[in-house]
Amino acid sequence: MNTAASLRTAFDRARKWLPRAEDQGAPLGEDILLARHGDAVVRLKQNRTLGITVAVLTGGGIDTAPNRLDAVVPAPAPPAARAATLMGDYRAGRTGVDRNEVRLLAKFAAAWTAVTVAVCSATAWFAFETMDPEVLQSMMMAGGAY
Repeated sequence: MNTAASLRTAFDRARKWLPRAEDQGAPLGEDILLARHGDAVVRLKQNRTLGITVAVLTGGGIDTAPNRLDAVVPAPAPPAARAATLMGDYRAGRTGVDRNEVRLLAKFAAAWTAVTVAVCSATAWFAFETMDPEVLQSMMMAGGAY
């Protein structure tokens, strides 16, 4: 019997023990337990107070799995904690990014910022020196008529 058929058989056998409405999907715990043990699952029971699925296995073993995804995946750390972790990894050399590359990128960013400030300043100076003050004021007013 192939794996898909054995999982389907185990799932059908286990669903007989779970009383619930037909429109309701299978809890996450059932999927986890069937993926772990497959055909070795004899019976699945829901513990709704704890939010877990309990599997009785062949040979008398018992295994449990949570029914909610947030119980499986830890909550993400806040952005400040993630940034602190990344900086610690960078300082320890665990990120795979070379410090010389970061320095070169910082130099390029500083040079680009200086060029942008110079061009914007020159454009503003040129506009203030050559334009008529009334036209300049109408351009700066919200909804100007220029």
